[in-house]
Amino acid sequence: MEMTISMFAKKVGTTVRTLRYYDQIGLLTPERQNENGHKLYTRKEWERYQQIQVFKHLGFSLADMKERLTTSTWSAREMLVAQKNMLEQKKRELEEVLATIRRAEALYDLEGIEEEDLDDLLFVLLDAFRLEKRQKDALIAHFPESPLSELFDYDEDPDVQLEIDKQGAYFYKRMKNALHNGVDPGAEEVQSYVKELFSSFPMKSVPNVVDELGDIEAFFVEHERLFFILFPERLQKYMDEAMEVYFRNESGEEDGT
Repeated sequence: MEMTISMFAKKVGTTVRTLRYYDQIGLLTPERQNENGHKLYTRKEWERYQQIQVFKHLGFSLADMKERLTTSTWSAREMLVAQKNMLEQKKRELEEVLATIRRAEALYDLEGIEEEDLDDLLFVLLDAFRLEKRQKDALIAHFPESPLSELFDYDEDPDVQLEIDKQGAYFYKRMKNALHNGVDPGAEEVQSYVKELFSSFPMKSVPNVVDELGDIEAFFVEHERLFFILFPERLQKYMDEAMEVYFRNESGEEDGT
């Protein structure tokens, strides 16, 4: 069985362009030629093309296919196990991305916050959701004896998660409006927004947990990249000032001052 590239492309249901590209990168290179110097596809190339399609179905990249088909010393079973592990990891990553999108979508159904506010906040939210698991893992690994694991148990309850996300969205809107209206970050109105945020479950435990962690500042210096969420600069400064006032007041209350 010998076929020209056009005949072979039609036979296997692909394009001449694809076959030429496979030839160019050394993935599927016919060895035989006819009297006119045109490459011929034989049963050997057909079998190789079949293998390529199986690898493609399993999710291999073209580079991985070439390695497996030419230089790899892996057994077929080792190849299957490795690819299964890779696909399971990709599945977990896709599930995380879908969960992030669903969380953001749910906020658009909230009452009391305009779609325009969420549009402004969307990339900040998505970035925060993206980093959230890594933040928690880093905190728990660094402070294994702390009550942080209990603080993060809400992950298993989507209703609690939505409530926390909702409080965060409302907080953003209120702080943005307060900044726009020139309200001092230490004013009672602004402090009430901060208090409401930290009073919502499970955030109400944050001040006490922070006190128990010890050298938390060194931790945040080491893991700054995981906790840097880019709000608009003026709003970020405003919220930081409001938080400083809140924690200073909380600390004074606990000390009895």
